[in-house]
Amino acid sequence: TANSSSTITKINGSTQYLRARNNSTGCWSTNSSSVNYSIDYSPSAPLSPTITNNCGTTVLTRSNPNPTSNVTWYWQTTATGTSTGNTSTSVTLTSGTQYYLRARTN
Repeated sequence: TANSSSTITKINGSTQYLRARNNSTGCWSTNSSSVNYSIDYSPSAPLSPTITNNCGTTVLTRSNPNPTSNVTWYWQTTATGTSTGNTSTSVTLTSGTQYYLRARTN
């Protein structure tokens, strides 16, 4: 009876059970409902890109994520960007531009 909340947060496991209890009589329901769930973990941060300075431009080149990790790396214009538009291996930047590389589980 420790948790009568309408929601529960889990960080491990795969099945949660729910039973009803009559608070007046203290009796429990004969059946329980089960909920099967899975947990999606945040991917590891991408490796730092290689920086190549050319006359007037800078090229950032990334390695590739482990193909079995089910992760894609995306170039972003902000540290918390969520764009999935640029998965290029490299980006060419001009002065004053700052780029970030973020990982996303597929």
